[in-house]
Amino acid sequence: MVIIDEFSMVDTLLFFHLLKACSYVQKILIIGDEKQLPSVMSGQVLTDLLQVEGIHSVELKEIFRQKEDSGIIGLAHKMRRNEEIPFQYFEDYHDIHFLHT
Repeated sequence: MVIIDEFSMVDTLLFFHLLKACSYVQKILIIGDEKQLPSVMSGQVLTDLLQVEGIHSVELKEIFRQKEDSGIIGLAHKMRRNEEIPFQYFEDYHDIHFLHT
């Protein structure tokens, strides 16, 4: 078995080579979030694979990386819905300014 994390970043060429290298592997476990940034190269492999009827998938409904009241979660949902994001500070958000010399 091969386990691949952060699969949303995998493009078609990388997936081709991955499958070619795994010719003797019986199972591949893919972990990714289709709502994250896609690959910078061609193809949205994870999104396409999730459309295939014969591939079993599980969608997690609970966020474990941040606290439930985290500002980053609200911002992420607004970005996914293409909503306007007001400039505001959250308890867990810090804006860092760099001085250029």
